Amino acid sequence: WDNAALVSVADARKLGITTGDMLKLTVADRSLDIVAFILPGQPLGVIGVIFESRPGFPVTANCAMCWPTR
Repeated sequence: WDNAALVSVADARKLGITTGDMLKLTVADRSLDIVAFILPGQPLGVIGVIFESRPGFPVTANCAMCWPTR
C-alpha cells in the first residue's frame, strides 16, 4: 500500500468498511481513491489521511487532512 485512510473501529462498523477496502474521499471538486485502514484510537467521526511530498506528487509541506464521517 501507499498511504491509507485511517478509520475508527466504530465508524468502520457503522459504514461497513474493513481494512483493505478502497474508499473514494471527495471534497468540493477533488477526490482521492485510497485504501482503508481500521485504526483503534482513531477519533470517532474522522477519516484521517497523511500526505507527503514524493516524486511526481509534490506537496509544499507534509500535511494531514480529515474528512468527517457524519
